[in-house]
Amino acid sequence: MDDMSTSTRKFTPLQAARELGVRLDYLYGRLRNGYLGGYRIDGRWTVTAADLREYRRKYPQRRRKHQ
Repeated sequence: MDDMSTSTRKFTPLQAARELGVRLDYLYGRLRNGYLGGYRIDGRWTVTAADLREYRRKYPQRRRKHQ
């Protein structure tokens, strides 16, 4: 994959939670509170690869093991 397609990849909240190694309810909280970038389409959250990279950069110590 080239840089453009990698940076525009989209994740569901479940996929994003798995990528970050956190529980789904924790991820939704991070989205609602603005700590993790994302957007809603028809009430459904979408997270981009760029959002995940930025979150990891800002909060590397906050990642938890997926349970």
